[in-house]
Amino acid sequence: MDDRTLEPLRAYKESYAKEFLTNTEAFFDSLAKESGLDIEENRATVKKYNEKMRYIEETKKSLSKYSVLQAFLIVLICLGFLFVIISIAVLTSGGNVVIGAVLLPLGVIFVVLGFVMIFKMTRPRIAALKKEKDERSAQAQELKNAAYKQMLPLNLLFDDDMTKKIIEKTVPLLHIDDNFGMRRYDYLQGKYGYNPFDDNNRSTIGILTGEISGNPFVIDRQIIHNLGTQIYTGSLLITWTETEYDSKGNAHIVHHSQTLHAQTVKPKPFYHSETRLIYGNEAAPDLHFSRKPCHAEDLSEKQLEKKNQIGY
Repeated sequence: MDDRTLEPLRAYKESYAKEFLTNTEAFFDSLAKESGLDIEENRATVKKYNEKMRYIEETKKSLSKYSVLQAFLIVLICLGFLFVIISIAVLTSGGNVVIGAVLLPLGVIFVVLGFVMIFKMTRPRIAALKKEKDERSAQAQELKNAAYKQMLPLNLLFDDDMTKKIIEKTVPLLHIDDNFGMRRYDYLQGKYGYNPFDDNNRSTIGILTGEISGNPFVIDRQIIHNLGTQIYTGSLLITWTETEYDSKGNAHIVHHSQTLHAQTVKPKPFYHSETRLIYGNEAAPDLHFSRKPCHAEDLSEKQLEKKNQIGY
């Protein structure tokens, strides 16, 4: 047996992680070669697409700036009309002539300047930017479609069995089953007493079986349902009026308010997941062990220190 399997965490950090990366890259390169993908051509297409998207974002920013400027000019025009109306009202009513004389030309300038800038600058520029954005978006979509078309032969080669192959190549002592068949189930149950949970409150959401150096294992993950209770609370503000009389017999309306509080306890489902590893080895057929989380993340520093002293 490979000695590294005796210390799996250390083996993963020191060798398996690097080997898995190397094997993954080699596997991907072999798929790319098999698919006939021109990697450099695809990179060039993606580069052009990214450049188009960058230009589109710049165009959007410019479009936003001109839209804000146009909104400001519209406000300026409205303000100019307001000045003109105020000045006419002041001059015709015999009000302050100075105010009327100042506001009238100022309002006219605002109106004329606003319309000129809108029709000569912002509107044409906004229209040009929208057209430019639409054209670049269409070009970017064409490049994206081309990139996907170039990748299609490679993407068609991907399947669910790839990860299994790479893992088995990295750890030759490990064999992973394609599925949990009856043959494996009968062997685990008859030889090692494997017994799946027969509980309506448990549902298996994942299962993995295989062998390590010929010794079978099964990993199953289940979601477990428990019915508990939940306290629901609520409040309601109520108001009412009463008629009260003072010592002289005069009636007064008095307003009252009160907040009512209530709570009720109702059933509520709770769920948590559980993962088991069942490993069969003839050298220790009756060996059983288990480990449960200590939830150290919920402990204070003092509690952690005390826990470390007595051990987990």
